This record gives sequence, C-alpha cells and structure tokens, in this order.
Amino acid sequence: MSAAPPKPRFLSVDHISWTVPDLDAAVAFYRDVIGAEELFRMGPMDAALVEPAAEVEIEAIAVVSAT
Repeated sequence: MSAAPPKPRFLSVDHISWTVPDLDAAVAFYRDVIGAEELFRMGPMDAALVEPAAEVEIEAIAVVSAT
C-alpha cells in the first residue's frame, strides 16, 4: 500500500472575486459595514476595494443584462 501524497501548502491567496447583482449595494456594504476603501473602478462594471489595515483586495463585478 502506497502512502498518500503530501498535501499542498498554500502560502497566500492571490485573487478572489464575487459576481453581484447590484454593484453599488456591494460596494456600500464593504465600505460602510466592513470599513473597506474603494480603490478604483474599471469602467461601469468593476470596483476594487481594500480592507483597512490588511493586504486584501476585494473585487466586485456586477452582472449587467444586455436586454
């Protein structure tokens, strides 16, 4: 019987993003409740925020219907 392969070690998380139906509501939540600061917007669909006193970037992408 072979030994199980070693589990990988994670040193950090590079990128996490959430798709949200209402970008302004998501930004308001992270800004007003979490205390994040909005860093930039890349056009009408993206926003990036950073948590206070942390090296974490939160990216929210709104779903825009092409109707």
